[in-house]
Amino acid sequence: MSSAARLRIAVVAEGAVWGGIETQLALLLPAAAADPTLEITGLLFSRGELADRLAATGRIAVEVAPESARPARARWLASRIEAFRPELLHAHGFEAEILAAAIGKIRGLRVLSTVHSDPGRSLQHAPDRGRAASAALWTARRFGAAHLIAVSRDLRHRLVDLGIPSAQVTLVYNGVGAPGPDEKRAAAALRASLGIDERQVAIGMIGRLEPVKGHLRFLHVFSRLHETNPQVVALIAGDGPLRAGLDAETDALGIGASVERLGFRSDAGAVMQALDIGVFASSHEGIPFAALEMMRRSVPLVCYGVGGLLEIVEDERTGLLAPPGDEDALLERLESLVEDDSRRHALGAAAASAIERSFSVEAMTATTVELWRELAARG
Repeated sequence: MSSAARLRIAVVAEGAVWGGIETQLALLLPAAAADPTLEITGLLFSRGELADRLAATGRIAVEVAPESARPARARWLASRIEAFRPELLHAHGFEAEILAAAIGKIRGLRVLSTVHSDPGRSLQHAPDRGRAASAALWTARRFGAAHLIAVSRDLRHRLVDLGIPSAQVTLVYNGVGAPGPDEKRAAAALRASLGIDERQVAIGMIGRLEPVKGHLRFLHVFSRLHETNPQVVALIAGDGPLRAGLDAETDALGIGASVERLGFRSDAGAVMQALDIGVFASSHEGIPFAALEMMRRSVPLVCYGVGGLLEIVEDERTGLLAPPGDEDALLERLESLVEDDSRRHALGAAAASAIERSFSVEAMTATTVELWRELAARG
């Protein structure tokens, strides 16, 4: 098929940090680009791990806004869209959604937006801009985007409740692939380098260090757990605005010797394999990639029953759920797994089977590409 006949898709995202959006695009776009009838360009506002990974595939063109374009990203984005002339824009992230919707409206382009989290709840931690940003997003989604993808049923219901027509929102679950062949060996080396022996139980959180993720709640619970179970150690991987506060709280609680703060890790799979238990103490979630990836690696989860976590964790079968915000309940569930190796292994095995069956990269890619074609065909 000639290049002129290929369907051109421009994917717009931030790309500065490594989070759920970046993880999804790093899995989705290379898989989609294997289709010779598609031509995909990534238009990223910042250079980071995502730009490098997409460019390394050799199948995806990647353009990154120069630092000088930061105050005028709309102008830069409009110029790149004019040069690429896509049939469809696919936006990920708050700013990308707003700008893509505006440019698409002006140029008569179809716009698809993937909604990864609830903007009202995500932005409640930034009250100075939360109301304005939420209003702008609602306007972009209601009037600027041709269609929306929600990554969980909970988010889809939330969007419809906010006034988005039901027919305009498609549920597409995030998907993950199989663990890398060398991850277990790398995980063993990581535990050894951190001085974690076989008698210790490693409990971890992996993801952006943001208030909504509940890292501070986890530290409070872990401090109490450590008093009665001194064999536990906490691994926290990720970076973000909460880093300094997390360090200070760890020191204030006197648990610094038992908490490993790993920062951003490019070997997240090995970190996950090094865990005995994964924790999500979030106040809300879409479908977190870290949760899917831990479960795919047979790591049992203990988490608050919020948002999309309720759609991937079956209580007492593939993990343990606690009432949202209840630190006592979270502690009790962690204690039950710390003290029972066989239960941890049984939950982890069931979790791996469930994720392999229902949350694959192949399913995520097929549904997304089908939607691209459908929207582009509408002209």
